[in-house]
Amino acid sequence: MKIIATNFIGLLFVLLLAMAMGIVAVPQSAFAEENADDATAENASDTDFEVEVEIEDDEDVKVSFKFDGNEYDVEPASSDEADVLAAVMTALDVETLDTDLEAAIVAELADELAEEDEAEDDSAAADDSDESESDSTSNLTDLLETLQSLMAQVEALQLQLSEVRGEVKDLIGEGVEEGMTSEEIREIQELLASDSTIYPEGYTTGYFGSLTRNALKRFQAKFELEVNGEVNEETRAALNTILENKFGGNVPQGLLNAPGIQKKFERRLEFGCDNSGKGKALFCQKLKIKYKFEN
Repeated sequence: MKIIATNFIGLLFVLLLAMAMGIVAVPQSAFAEENADDATAENASDTDFEVEVEIEDDEDVKVSFKFDGNEYDVEPASSDEADVLAAVMTALDVETLDTDLEAAIVAELADELAEEDEAEDDSAAADDSDESESDSTSNLTDLLETLQSLMAQVEALQLQLSEVRGEVKDLIGEGVEEGMTSEEIREIQELLASDSTIYPEGYTTGYFGSLTRNALKRFQAKFELEVNGEVNEETRAALNTILENKFGGNVPQGLLNAPGIQKKFERRLEFGCDNSGKGKALFCQKLKIKYKFEN
């Protein structure tokens, strides 16, 4: 027992000597580690900060941040990164910014500038859309003006055509009778000759003879007129109305067989039926029944 106690004392002496000489390190206690963790947390809280950047325009910039427990509001000269960082350093009264604070400010500034650029792009797109709508409206106005101009030209041409038709309408005058020779009779013969079933001989001498009379009877029968071979009022009106369709002074072949030609001249003649003269009363009465005109 004495030997064991002596050995224990010896070992304790050797251990104390080694610790004094630094050969054996003294272990950190749990209390020491906890104090170290608290110090780290305290240092981290010292560098905790919040950054907010507001940009109204390039010269109206506000930067708010918290650093070392203090809050700061600065207004840089512009949104340029150098101006912003310079204003922050002036507020902190330092020549060099904390690395993490500088990174946070730069990142927030970049985000805000990106939002500003996006807003400007949206505004530009809206302006382009408004401009496009304005261009469309302008184009529509130009088209309407062009249409109005064309309509005016059409009206002018219609007026000229009406004047020409008025001249042609009077081409066959009153008093055309068998046995006469005239330019009017030649015009009648040209019209009748455009249909070989009406005037197969086709002579255009200007002389009103039996051939012309017979051709007139066929014409009158075809167009449901009084068949007598004379150029009476209703026959003359029909001839003049159809002759309005001459082209370049010539009667086109097949004119008398053109679709709707009979209805065309009958409809035009209806306007003169209320004041019809001698020889036209029966024809007008027939038109009134055919087209249900009012008496």
